[in-house]
Amino acid sequence: MSGARRRRASVVLALAAALAYGSWAVFCNWGHGASAAVRAGGAQAVLSFSSTFAMARIADWLFRLGRTPVQGLILGIVCAVLLMFGLMYGVHATMGTRSILATIAPSLLVGSVFITLYVFTAYASATRGAEIEGGA
Repeated sequence: MSGARRRRASVVLALAAALAYGSWAVFCNWGHGASAAVRAGGAQAVLSFSSTFAMARIADWLFRLGRTPVQGLILGIVCAVLLMFGLMYGVHATMGTRSILATIAPSLLVGSVFITLYVFTAYASATRGAEIEGGA
């Protein structure tokens, strides 16, 4: 897939994430009033859109920091998930979201699965490359 097509696909996925998770945040916070719900929804939409673009690059960078594929696997998954949680929690705390954990739970779960699969793909590619080089 070309760079332009990947960017277009990323925009579509990011918009879908913003709509889905922003709506979830509104639902989770509706009991606190419309203003709080809309504020939480807006915050979550921005976070979801941004994280869709950023987390794959960050996880890849963290993977490359490892001295071995196993270290890269651990760094890529653990650090990227912790970073994602910290960012989401921090933004919602700053915005005054009342039900923070319920608000971020779906996005955090899906994001964690995505990061794990993404980093495992990098790990598989790195170990396959080492096997090919070692067997030559």
